[in-house]
Formats: sequence, C-alpha cells, structure tokens
Amino acid sequence: MYKTMLVINVWDGRSPETSSTFATLCTETELPFAPFPGLSLQLPGQRQWTLKTAAWNVTEHIFHCETDDLFINPLNIDDDFDEKLNYLVKIGWKLLGCFPNDN
Repeated sequence: MYKTMLVINVWDGRSPETSSTFATLCTETELPFAPFPGLSLQLPGQRQWTLKTAAWNVTEHIFHCETDDLFINPLNIDDDFDEKLNYLVKIGWKLLGCFPNDN
C-alpha cells in the first residue's frame, strides 16, 4: 500500500484571478498502487478528485499529490466559501490555513 497525502486549494471566487482568498486543505489515504498525475480518485462519500501532481517524499515515505482546485461561484447563493471549507473538514480534510491571494 502507498501512503498518499492529497492537497487541495479552495478559492473564494471563480478563478485565482477573481479570488481574494484561498484555503489549503489536506487528507491522507492509502492506495494499492503509486499515484500519478491525471489519476481520478473517488474517496468514500466524496466527489471525484483528479491529481495534478504526484511526488514521492523520501524522508516521510509518502506520496504528496495536489488535486484540481475548487472554485466558488459567487453568483450561486448555495456556493459559499466558508460552508465549503466546513464541509471538507467535516468529511475528513484538515484545514492547513487561509491565505490572501497576492496575485
């Protein structure tokens, strides 16, 4: 089994250019094979996540993988940044922090 850390950025807008804030979250899972960019993962009770990157951390013996970013649609009243973060934490993701978008 391959220990794998998934990392996601959640943006408070429709794109990085239109967002003022983003949050980074992570979760760990084990895979029966080595992960690779382009792989889609369906975690229990969650949506499908597509990997953008996959890198082996030799020191920690874990794959570090970035998933596709999540964006909030400000025109959809049901799509709220804080609620999305709370939901992800509730289903097992760890909030690493919220950061201003300096771009």
